Amino acid sequence: MKAKIFFALFTLLSPMAGQVLNETTQINAQDTGETTTPEGMTYDEAVAHADANPDQVAGFDQIFRDSITNNNAYGYSLTQSQYDWLPDDAAYWAFVHHSQVNPTGGDPGTALGALFEVFPDLETVDEPPTTMTYEEAVAHADMNPNHVERFDEIFRDWIGHQEGRFNLTQAQYDWLPDDAAYWTYVHFLQTMGYSGDTASVIEALFEVYPELETITEEPEGMTYDEAIAYADANPDMVDGFWQIFRDSMTNDGIYGYTLTQAQYDWLPEDAAYWAFVHHSQVNPMGGDPGTALAALFEVYPELESVTAEESTEPEEDQTINENPPADSMTINETEYIVDSYYILRPGEAGNQSEDQYMFVVEFEDEHTLQEWYDNVEVSQTQLLNQAEYVVEEEELEIVAPNEVTEEEESDTEETQFVYYELTDLTTPVLMSLEDQAIKVNPNEVFNLPPASAAYLNQGNVQGLIYDYGTVYGLTQGEVNAEVFEPVADESTISPEATKLIDEIKAQSGIEAWYVYEIDVDYEYDYETADVLATEDLEDDDTNEPAEIAVISTESDWQDMTFDGVDYFGLHDWTQLGLEEN
Repeated sequence: MKAKIFFALFTLLSPMAGQVLNETTQINAQDTGETTTPEGMTYDEAVAHADANPDQVAGFDQIFRDSITNNNAYGYSLTQSQYDWLPDDAAYWAFVHHSQVNPTGGDPGTALGALFEVFPDLETVDEPPTTMTYEEAVAHADMNPNHVERFDEIFRDWIGHQEGRFNLTQAQYDWLPDDAAYWTYVHFLQTMGYSGDTASVIEALFEVYPELETITEEPEGMTYDEAIAYADANPDMVDGFWQIFRDSMTNDGIYGYTLTQAQYDWLPEDAAYWAFVHHSQVNPMGGDPGTALAALFEVYPELESVTAEESTEPEEDQTINENPPADSMTINETEYIVDSYYILRPGEAGNQSEDQYMFVVEFEDEHTLQEWYDNVEVSQTQLLNQAEYVVEEEELEIVAPNEVTEEEESDTEETQFVYYELTDLTTPVLMSLEDQAIKVNPNEVFNLPPASAAYLNQGNVQGLIYDYGTVYGLTQGEVNAEVFEPVADESTISPEATKLIDEIKAQSGIEAWYVYEIDVDYEYDYETADVLATEDLEDDDTNEPAEIAVISTESDWQDMTFDGVDYFGLHDWTQLGLEEN
């Protein structure tokens, strides 16, 4: 049977009604002067008796329900409309009154008699209550917040319900505005009056919010930043991932994945951390050991190829620098030397896409672009989408494979760039050439300064430009910089850096700037969260790279401090978020 709900039109002062009955009884006793009949309880005694005996009060409500179908066997019969009309505490006050007027006990008939004495308006309830106007419904909702709260309880209880025309999902409930129960209650009073069942409440909800029928998606997972913060705040849960990984070696595949000892030994020390971060992003509804292991294989797809014959020592991740030491990969007798790799945010200079993060590889110009694409596999969970560009003359010349010509292949550029669209920002990128590979963790790249960006200090008297492996310093006056060299020929400045210099001129309103440059390497300090910038040419005296500056940021490089000077960025990346891709 569907649960019935009822809402009273009037404000019933039930305690006062009980008090009036108590006084009437006392007056009648005084008028007659009779003392032979035992007196009933006083009002206070009856209330205390009701409070101490909730089961007996519930028994009165059962009598009222039974009377609907007992053909007047109790001397009284309620109709369904009369029962629906009763307030929620009707049985309580009927019990209180019954205890006052029936000192020798009673039966179902006296219980019903007490009900009609407390609520004499029951005699006039013959037809279902009428509906309300909008103004009446709003006023009634404002006067009965507990009824509105009951509607919200019905919504929550209906989640996952499979009975009736409308089914409410968790995603639909989460979508509802805070005042959904209020306006659904108002609509219900206008269309249904006071009577109805829970299914009619849900139907009213869908009538007020018809767009609910289009909400079928599950809630999104955490953003990258949220997942990082969540992992940092819950080291015990990260350790739990390690336990799952260990258990999977002996659980005979009950998790859907099984790690071998060689695979487990291969894992880097922070494997559980990054698997947990990725899991928090892709599993919004939680997960289980199987989804934890799936996240591990998504972050480290190379696990599939680790066999018992391989070394059980985990391979060491390369340091992700703007200009790392050259790594060579050999196929047959052909050598590809990777000079640097970068990640460009959408809209960052050098990235012609406004909505895709780009993985950029700079390799030494001993081979054509087409040879790179033919021989080197670049992948995450799946092969990355090769980025196609329409190249403008004034921009950096990046040639897509289908546009390579013999004349372009014979160009004498020192390095060439290849571009790929990233599928996500947590899964490592592999550059593979047969049995050799370079692994890049995107999350580590974002610890370093952006590949291409412009900054000004607060007084607009100093500018700074990151241009891949080069830093340009801009000043209002000529300075004697210790490590920066003046740019003797502005035609040597890259097209991206030239654009950024123009942006600094437009932002500051100043056209004349002195420009200095230096080629740099970067090293991230995980203890201090600072970046050390060093000159990429070794110092002749110490045989060590000269330190240029300590760099830090607390805003994902929107603002930053370079060698003790605060700078603000000219590009707003705060709206992108690391979850954009």
